[in-house]
Amino acid sequence: MLGTLTAWLSDAKVDLETMGVISLIGLAYAFKFLWSPLLDRVSIPGLVRLGRRKQWLVVAQLGLGVMLMLMAQMDPNSAVGLFSLCAGVGAFASATQDIVIDAWRVDVADETATLDTLSAVYQLGYRAAVLVGGALSLFMADAMGWTFVYTLMGGIMLAVGLASLYAPDTHIS
Repeated sequence: MLGTLTAWLSDAKVDLETMGVISLIGLAYAFKFLWSPLLDRVSIPGLVRLGRRKQWLVVAQLGLGVMLMLMAQMDPNSAVGLFSLCAGVGAFASATQDIVIDAWRVDVADETATLDTLSAVYQLGYRAAVLVGGALSLFMADAMGWTFVYTLMGGIMLAVGLASLYAPDTHIS
C-alpha cells in the first residue's frame, strides 16, 4: 500500500515533507507487536460467535476496504489531514490483518492442512497481493487513474473480508 500511496502523492504533486510524514504510517508494521496481545485477549462485542481470530480478521479486512474506498474519493492535496488519517487507519488495519492471519494459520493447522501447506498458500497469496497491489496498480493508475485503482482495491478487500466469514473456525477459545 505504501508504494502505491507514495506514487499517488507524487502524481498529485504533494510536497516531499508531507509525503515523508505520511510515509510514517508504515511504522504500523514495525510496532504491531504492541497490540497483537490484545487481539488474543479482547473480543469484539457482537462478533464473538465468529471465533477468536475471524472476528478480528473480518473487521481488519472490511476496515481496510472502507479506508481504501474513502481515500479513493479524496484529493490528497485538499484533504491531506483526512487522507492521512484514512491511510493511517488502513495501515493499522492491514498490520492487524497480518497478525491475525499468522495466528489463524497456526490455530487451524491439522493433519490435513499442515502448517507447511498453509504457510505455502499464505506466501502465494501474499506475493500475488504484492503484484496486484503494486505493479498492476501502477499500470492501472496510469491508464485509469488513482480513484479507480483505490476503489477497485477497496472493493477487493471488502470482498475478501466477506469471504473470510466462511473461513474455517479455529475452535480454540
